[in-house]
Formats: sequence, structure tokens, C-alpha cells
Amino acid sequence: MSGGSELTNAAFEKFSVFIKTPFWFELKKKKIHVFKLTAEEVPVHGLYSTPREANDKSKLELNKESFDDEVRAGPFEYVQPGVLLNYNTIEEYKAMEHKVLLRTKATELWNSIHSGAWLNDPATLLKFYIYSFSDLKAFIFRGRSMLPTLSPKTPIQCGTLMGIFTALSIAQVASLKTACDAKRGIGSDGTDPTFVNKPFFVVKLLPEDKLELATLSELTPANADKLAKGEIMVCMADPCTASHMGWPARNLLFALAYHFGFTTITLLSYRDQMGSIEGSKVQKYTVTLPKKEETAGGAIPDWVTPVGWEDGRSPVNLSKLMDSKLLASESANLNLSLMKWRMLPNLDLEKIAAQKCLLVGSGTLGCGVARNLMKWGIHNFTMIDRGQVSYSNTVRQSLFVHEDAVAGKNKALAAADACRRIHPLCKVDHVDMSVPMPGHIVSESEEEAVKATCEKFEKLIEEHDAVFLLTDSRESRWLPSMLGTKHKKIVINAALGFESYLAMRHGCPGGESKRLGCYFCNDITSPVDSLSDRTLDQQCTVTRPGVSDIASALAVELLTAVLSHPEGIYAQPPGNEGHSTGVLGCVPHQIRGGLYSFDQNLIRGDHFPNCVACSSRVVDMYTEQGFPFLLKVLNDSSYLPEISGITEMLKKSEDLDLESCSEDEIDEA
Repeated sequence: MSGGSELTNAAFEKFSVFIKTPFWFELKKKKIHVFKLTAEEVPVHGLYSTPREANDKSKLELNKESFDDEVRAGPFEYVQPGVLLNYNTIEEYKAMEHKVLLRTKATELWNSIHSGAWLNDPATLLKFYIYSFSDLKAFIFRGRSMLPTLSPKTPIQCGTLMGIFTALSIAQVASLKTACDAKRGIGSDGTDPTFVNKPFFVVKLLPEDKLELATLSELTPANADKLAKGEIMVCMADPCTASHMGWPARNLLFALAYHFGFTTITLLSYRDQMGSIEGSKVQKYTVTLPKKEETAGGAIPDWVTPVGWEDGRSPVNLSKLMDSKLLASESANLNLSLMKWRMLPNLDLEKIAAQKCLLVGSGTLGCGVARNLMKWGIHNFTMIDRGQVSYSNTVRQSLFVHEDAVAGKNKALAAADACRRIHPLCKVDHVDMSVPMPGHIVSESEEEAVKATCEKFEKLIEEHDAVFLLTDSRESRWLPSMLGTKHKKIVINAALGFESYLAMRHGCPGGESKRLGCYFCNDITSPVDSLSDRTLDQQCTVTRPGVSDIASALAVELLTAVLSHPEGIYAQPPGNEGHSTGVLGCVPHQIRGGLYSFDQNLIRGDHFPNCVACSSRVVDMYTEQGFPFLLKVLNDSSYLPEISGITEMLKKSEDLDLESCSEDEIDEA
């Protein structure tokens, strides 16, 4: 492998230390409860990653977790050890001696390289320092960062920067990616602790386009010739996307040349960009340093210049963000941001968060759906219920507490209040309302009140993007099913049995693909009054305790799957023609499961043209007649089958049966 005959002075892209807001907030808590007046250095750590996008800048990130003893990093993140020193007064901070601090820390680095201690943990070559002052009254934080680097008086030189496919064969590149992923635990049973999250390693090229990975401690001075020829490469997880190497290469090259006596080093810049390493580079470096035997430890020799202070940063005023409500809002979506950052870069969190949802029912399912909506960053929803919190509700319905039952509080109001306590910036409305239901007769004296309720309910349907049906009876789901069809809303249905559950989405008219059915499409009977004359076990939703949590979680996941699919509400489920997956995978029609056998099945069903809820006959008649139509439906359980065509269909079926019987009698005669 040739690295080019012309040598030029090497350039390296400098790290930018990016201190995130939660880091400062955690420092505030540590200062008050742990550090107090101590002025000792505190170990912290930062993370950098290989570039995720073509124009990413080299960035070392510090977050709240930077203070944790246990480092939590993803497979493509690399750990940098660091130190924080927080001064007690602004005067001490302003009086710190930058040159003295830099030389002191650079001397520690020099002695680690001279003694060979760096080989025990090569990441110490990247050790950083944060010096700060925290004004806890004004919530103003000041900080300076330093990454000590040893710069030799004789400049490091380099040859031509080559693409990875110039230096390696296609098979070798594939082998390198596979080997690195395996050691990180991607596609394998476990990780290699000597490799995962470590920024440096060695690549040894073998015959027949094979290679193997090794640690830096396995290098010896005898490897000098192969390292110069490129038969052995030192590999660096590179945060840089530019036409040169990133900052971590500087101390690495210095340490390799000084410790092993290497003068020509082939360095592989490993750039894993969202699963592809095609952007990786290879470059040969010439490093001319005095021999180790001729230099003593202790003070930094004259032929080395320490550098590393980052440009001064402006004070960070977190007075607005440090308000608990605003900080809660920022922190609440952390998990979602991490999902988008690593696993689902195309996930449109803004679209999901912008949804306004209507929850029809605020009991067991309603509470579960509300909590799951908040987990997904959906904080704008309305809860409907007429019932009051009872003593039996508080252990089963996750948003209620004992005091709600003592006060006999309306369920929708209690649930909305609880959501605001969980996340103060949630915009949760409540409506004390009973949904009008077929078979529940309306007297003349009640007609005006029921009409107003129906108009208000339809307005709520219109104002929301998605509707969840979470009530405890079949007939209470009819009106929102019909109105959801009329206004082409996303309708999600969740229902419970004793040990079974259902989460489903309703089909919507107007799509080019096959229309899916609604909750009522499998029935040929009209919804009737199922709430009267019930015994105690029939009055309560008797289910195994875990069923409601499963159903409510699946209902919200179904909504986000619909929103994340390019066809949205018209996405076809698995098994249907035109089925495709979205960002979150498939979008089922119905998810049915049970705890008796712990099974779960994806079911699909077509739209029934004579459906009592979503057929064009029913929807069109309501559109034409309005409340008079609804009044007939509420008062006469036979009306829906008649106008939907089910009555006529059943009569034809009976006539066919009679004709069949007559023919059989003739044959027997």
C-alpha cells in the first residue's frame, strides 16, 4: 500500500467540548448535596462518536450521566475520561493560571507516555479537564475546557489521505466492519470489554483478504516494518468528517512513536456513519522524535510544547431552563431523543408530539393510554368520562389516588389533574360527559340535553386528530366510531376480556387500498343496552390485572406506528396487498392476545358495506338528518340494522334457506 510520496505537515480537526444543559443542572445538585465547599477534582467522563452525518463536527459531549461511576455508552460511542474542578468563588475562577494548569496536566500525560502506563488504558491519551464556577443564586455557570496535547517541535508529517477502499480490498473492508460489530456486541452474543467503547485498536492484515483485531498493548518495536508498509494499521475511532484526521490522532501518534520507536505509522480513521464505514480513511504519518532512552521522565522536555486550551466560552445562563417545569419538559423527552439519535433517525417526533388526542373513557384503559401518550411526548389531549372515582378504582386505574375516591371526584377531572402533576406543562382538558348510546332510550324531557351533548361530542371529535375508544361497553363505542368515520379521524379501539385484550385501528374511507373494518364490522347485530340489570361482577370490568396495561400500551404504539408510516391512516396491515413497513415497523389492523396461553395474534378484517357504524348508508343518513337520525338510533335498537341493510340481508338469507329446504323436500318425494 502506498501512502503517496509527498509529505506535508499534518493537520488535525480540533475537538469541540459540548456541555449539555443537564450537566450543569446535575452539577448544581452535586454542589449543594455532595461537593459543598470541597475544592477537589472530581472524575467525570465524556462521550464522542464517529460521525452520524456527512457534515458532523468533532464533538465531545458531557451530559448528566457524565458524573456517573458506571459509564453508559452506546456501541458507537467512545469514552473519554476527564476531571472537573468547580471553584467556590468567582475570584478563584478568574484567578486560575491557565499556563500553569496546562503544563501541570500535560506533564502528567508526558509521564504516562514515558512510563508506558498509557498502554493499560489508551483512552487516557484523550483525558480532558473542565474548570468551572457555579453561581447557584443566579443560575449562571462559567466553564473552561482543556484537552492537553503534546506537540513535538519537529512537525508530524503525513502522506496522501486515502479512502478505505484504496487501502483495503472490498472483502477486507467487509471483514473489518463485521469484526468491529461483533466485538461491540452487534449481531453477537456479547461484547469484548477490551474493545467496546475503546477509541483505539490495531488491525492486522492477513493472507486471503482476512484480518484480525488486536489491542495496542500487543504491538512491539518489531512491528515497525509492517506498520510502515500498512500490513499492520493502528485504528482510531475518528469523530472527524474532514479531509484529515480528528484530534485524538495527535497524542496517539506521539505515544506510538515515542514508546515503540516507530517513525512511519499507518493510521486508519474508522468512521462508522450510521452502519457504514465507507467514509473511513487511511493515512501514513512520519513522526520524528528523540529516542526514549535519551529522554528522562519528570518535566516535559524542551522539544515538546503543550497545547490544549479550548477558546473561552461565554457564561451559561440557565435561569429559564432551571425552572422545574421547563426543565421537566426538556428532560421528559430524553428517551425519545435517544431513540431518534441512534435507533430511528427518521422518526418524526415533532409530528407525533403535535397530535391532539381524545380519550373517550378515563378508567383503567384511559389512565393507561394517557400515561403512554405522555411517554411518547404527546401532551395535548382531552379526557372524557361521567363516572366518579370509587375506592375500588385507585389500585387498578393508575392515575387515581385515595383522596380522589374520598372526594368522589369525576374520573376525567382526576385523571387530567394527575397528568399535570406528572408533567406540569401537559395541556390536558377534561369533559364530564356520558356518551349517548344506542338502546338507551331518551325521553322527551331529555331530548334537548342529549342533543347538546351530541353536538358537543361531535365538535370534540372534529377538534382532535386521534380518538381512543376506551369505554367499558359496546354501545358506548358506536357514536365515536360513526363520527370518526365521518370526519376521517384516526380511531384506535382498546377492549378487555377477563384475560384477553384487543387493540385495533379503524379503517377510513377514501384510500386507494383495501379499506379496513371498524369495531362493528364483524357484527350483524345492532348495539343495544348492555348496562341495565347487571349483577356486581357484570358492573365491574373483571380482568386479570396486567391485561389493561398491555392493551393501553399497544393502543398508543398503534397510533405512533400509523403516524410514522408514509401512508398514515391508509397503511395496509401485514398480509394485505400493498403492505409495507414504516419507521416503527408494521402497522397491524387488530392485535388480539390473551394471558392464558400468553399468545398474541395480528388479525385483519375488511370493511363491511352494511356495517351499523361505518357504512356509507349510516354515515350519509346522519350527515343529511343530524340529531333526528341519532334520536331514532338511541330509541329503537332495530333502526340501525334496517337502514344499514342488515335486516334485508338477513331476510334474503332466510329466503334462500327456505328455498333450499323446499328443493330438498321435492327431491325426497
